[in-house]
Amino acid sequence: MRLLDTLARILFAVKKAVQFRARLVNWKYSATHNIDCLSQLTAEHLKNFHTRLLVLDFDGVMACHGDLEPHPEVLLWLQHIIKTCPTLKIAILSNKPLLARQLFFSTHFSEIIFFVTAFKKPYPTGLQQLAAQHCVSLSRVLLVDDRWLTGMLAAILAGTEGIYVQEPYANFRQRPIVEAFFAFLRMIERIFLHTPKH
Repeated sequence: MRLLDTLARILFAVKKAVQFRARLVNWKYSATHNIDCLSQLTAEHLKNFHTRLLVLDFDGVMACHGDLEPHPEVLLWLQHIIKTCPTLKIAILSNKPLLARQLFFSTHFSEIIFFVTAFKKPYPTGLQQLAAQHCVSLSRVLLVDDRWLTGMLAAILAGTEGIYVQEPYANFRQRPIVEAFFAFLRMIERIFLHTPKH
């Protein structure tokens, strides 16, 4: 059943990526839709996007793949952004919602929602459910993700804003196979969205 679900999600991603390629390309070449790392996301970014609900991916964006806690610099950034933007709602929407990660946030950042849904990105359902749950317009939701054909595609399908992390956290020494796999996927995505200069 899990294999069939994964295949269905891949087919959905491919179909929608082709359909919305132009929009993805626009975001790829837009300075406002790209940052190197999460700690570069500022209150000014959030203001410019009129963000009321900030949704964060975990693997790559907040930590290396497989890590159970955010990177130390992300923890400092979270403390800063919570203090700077007290009315901002923050949620984690990961395709790998491990229980240990959920427990970490409930213990250390109880104000942050660790949202679990059966519909993994690029399905837009998770973003739509989060927006409805917190009575926030989809246009005022901002997703930060490190994958074009999962997170950014989900944002476009849901009608939210999206920011792409260009230099995701990775630990090739500790998890060489997993990190190489996701690096390969990102390379394929960049090739798919590449537009030659005229």
